[in-house]
Amino acid sequence: MAIGDGMRKNEAMSSKFRSRLDRMASAMTFGILLVMLGISGIFTGKNDGTTSGIPIQEVLTKIPGQLASSTGTWIRSRDVPVPSSQVRLLDLSAHLSVEFLRLGEFPSVTATLFIAYCNEARSMVGHHPPNCYPSSGWFMHTESTRSLEVVRSDGRVIPAKIYRFSRESSGANKLHVVSGFFSPGEVFFGTLDGILDVIKPNLMGGSGLFQFQILLQGDYSDADVEGYAIEILEAIPEAVFDQTIGISEYERDFDRLGAKS
Repeated sequence: MAIGDGMRKNEAMSSKFRSRLDRMASAMTFGILLVMLGISGIFTGKNDGTTSGIPIQEVLTKIPGQLASSTGTWIRSRDVPVPSSQVRLLDLSAHLSVEFLRLGEFPSVTATLFIAYCNEARSMVGHHPPNCYPSSGWFMHTESTRSLEVVRSDGRVIPAKIYRFSRESSGANKLHVVSGFFSPGEVFFGTLDGILDVIKPNLMGGSGLFQFQILLQGDYSDADVEGYAIEILEAIPEAVFDQTIGISEYERDFDRLGAKS
C-alpha cells in the first residue's frame, strides 16, 4: 500500500473517531443537563414552596377564624408572630402561627396552632419538640410523652406525639405540645424518628415536610390536652390537606377499597 493511501486511510479513521467523540460529548452534555434540570426541580417536581401551582403560604391562610368540631368550637383570637430571624434560622418556607380561644370556657382556654413547611425535610430536626424546647430552657418530662391518633371525618388518620415541658418562671411554667409531621402523598408521622429515611433530600427530588404543633400552656389534664388537640385537628378544613399533601378523593376511595380486599 502506498504511503499516501495509508495517510488517507488514517485520516478517514481519525475523522470517524472524532465524530464518535463528538457524539459521545453531546450525549454526556445532554445527560449532565438532564441531571441539572432534575436537581432544579423541572423533571423531579418543583419544590419551591408551592403545591399544585398554589403557594403553600396561601393555602395555610385558608384555615378559617373559627374551628368547629362536634365537641367544641375555637375562634381565632390573635396572630402569634414568628420573628423573621427565627424564620431564617429555622429555614421555614411557609408557616402559620395563630392563637385560638375555646368558646364557653371559664377561665379561658387558649391554644396556639403552629404549622410549618420546610422545602428541605432535614431542616425539621430543629423543630422537633424534644430538640427545640429543651434548647430554649424547657425541661422535658420524658415519662409523660405519649401517642395520640386522630381519625378525621374525611378518612385521614393523623398520628401525633404529646410532650410535656416545664420551667422555672414567673408566668405559666407548664407547656403541653401536640406535634406531628406530614408530607405530600398523604404520609403522616407522629414523630421525626425514621422520617428522614423515607423522605428524600431536596437535591434528590424530595417533596419537603410539614409539621403541626398545638401548644397549651397551663395546668391541663392529659384528657383535656388530648380532647382539645382532637377538636382542632378534626376542624382543620379538608381543603387545606387536599391542597398541600392530598391525593384525589377517587384515589383515596380506591385505596380504601384496596385495603379492604
